[in-house]
Amino acid sequence: MKISAAILRAIPFLFLVACSGSKEDKGNKLTFKNDLEGNYWSPSQNLISFPQSHSGNFVNKLETGQAFSNIFNIRVKDISSKPVKRAKVTAWFMLTGTDSEQNLVLDVRDSTMQNSFEWINVDATDFVSELNKWGKVELIVDLTLKNRNSPDHVFRIYAANGRKQPVYVDDFEISFEE
Repeated sequence: MKISAAILRAIPFLFLVACSGSKEDKGNKLTFKNDLEGNYWSPSQNLISFPQSHSGNFVNKLETGQAFSNIFNIRVKDISSKPVKRAKVTAWFMLTGTDSEQNLVLDVRDSTMQNSFEWINVDATDFVSELNKWGKVELIVDLTLKNRNSPDHVFRIYAANGRKQPVYVDDFEISFEE
């Protein structure tokens, strides 16, 4: 019984470590990664086990009714004490047909997250040339424009698909440069 109690006390810590994602400081570059094996980002109803995942076992399946991937929300002031100048967001997309509306998004929001100041996106079809094959999609944003990097703003980052044709998304990486 003593071993069982020790294991039970360790479970919350292990869960926290396993689900924390990662944050690295590479000089003046901060990077956040999520391979969808843990939920550093907000939970998603469309996280599924997928044998053809880009890495690991899980992906986001985006389609009508479940149009958004896990969502990453971060306050600009929590990224760095210095102003951030650039964001680079990447994710791997698998398109299954031509009737989808797949986007990688950085949404600049107010401090309450109720209002969007600017919705910035790229269409995955600009990067993925073959159906049912993984392709890396990249969104680069100059954060010095339009007061995007105000410390009170929140960056909301996600993938979206507003159509019925499924789109699979895996392996997000977000880098900020000071």
